[in-house]
Amino acid sequence: MRVSSPIRADHAGKRRSALLLILGLSLAACGAPPVRSADVPSFGEVKAVFALGQDIQVINIRALDRLPITGAVLVLPTGERIPACSVDQVNNPTLVNGLSLGGETGSVTGIGANVPFLAGPGMSPGKTVLIGQIASVALIRVPELDVYREVWPQAKIEVHMGFAPDDRVETLAAPKPG
Repeated sequence: MRVSSPIRADHAGKRRSALLLILGLSLAACGAPPVRSADVPSFGEVKAVFALGQDIQVINIRALDRLPITGAVLVLPTGERIPACSVDQVNNPTLVNGLSLGGETGSVTGIGANVPFLAGPGMSPGKTVLIGQIASVALIRVPELDVYREVWPQAKIEVHMGFAPDDRVETLAAPKPG
């Protein structure tokens, strides 16, 4: 009679979980829409865009900086303030082929893609880890797109970066709806 060790069973379960995680990340990368290179910020830059192939009512605010985005607010000409519904950051993001942050070659390009890249020994020469930098993305859902289409030239976006005493607020023009 063969008795299985609980340690071996636990180790095999962890290996299966790791393989399922890697498979899931690979599948997620295949389905993500491409990001235009003009929408990917340079270091120290913050951009607001309606992302290609994503929800047409969501404004993406993207930054690559030493400070993370900590909040963002769409300010309409009426004074109505619509806060970001989501803010995410990636420390030490990966730059792939000089363009994309957070994705693998041929799959996801752009920050905020929710596909982590696992860097380490054996990385190809086209991949660079941006040590000390933070890639951030904030999402603002526009409640009434028809109203926004009429007033967007007068609207603005306040982007809060970092924490006190090193914090700052950047004001951006609201992006043109698609």
